[in-house]
Amino acid sequence: MVQTCSVAFCKSRKTSSGDLHFFSFPLKNPDLLQHWVSATKKDLFFPNRWSKICSNHFLPIIIDNLLGNLYFKIE
Repeated sequence: MVQTCSVAFCKSRKTSSGDLHFFSFPLKNPDLLQHWVSATKKDLFFPNRWSKICSNHFLPIIIDNLLGNLYFKIE
């Protein structure tokens, strides 16, 4: 299955080069989910577990060296 970005007019696709990261919508966090859905700039968009947003739409804000996690803030 090819991963594509859910943001309107974004043509990003997952490639083998790994330049982009794709993030799942926070389906279990309604407040954050609403913010992410709004950021897609799509009318009547209902994300599911396969919906993704690519890293082009995020700003890195915290790198957690202990867990190796990179946290992002939606633009």
